[in-house]
Amino acid sequence: LERLDSEPVAQSGQSDWLLTSRSRVQILSGSFYIQMGKQKEARQNRLIREIYNFVCVNPGVGSAAIYGYLAADLKMRNQGLSARKIGFFIPRYCKKYIRIEKRSEGRMYFPIESLDNKIEDV
Repeated sequence: LERLDSEPVAQSGQSDWLLTSRSRVQILSGSFYIQMGKQKEARQNRLIREIYNFVCVNPGVGSAAIYGYLAADLKMRNQGLSARKIGFFIPRYCKKYIRIEKRSEGRMYFPIESLDNKIEDV
């Protein structure tokens, strides 16, 4: 097993672990599985929940309005968010809950489920 950029590599059973300073990557037969830390996972689940709740209350909004709500109303300023990052985040992580319509104004986001079925825990 080769070391990549002098990162420590520990072996456990049939899989190998590449330990980096920020995350842990498990190498299983040539494919990579990234294990997310608990704090990062909780932050991501909160972001999904808050975006979905805002889109349920305000259907047809754009990513700039969602960013404004998150940054100004919820005070999520230290998360490194921008309207562009929200636009990339929704199709990747929220496609089960939010549908996207492309219009002349840009992408508009609508909830897939009704307002009564708000998600409490992702």
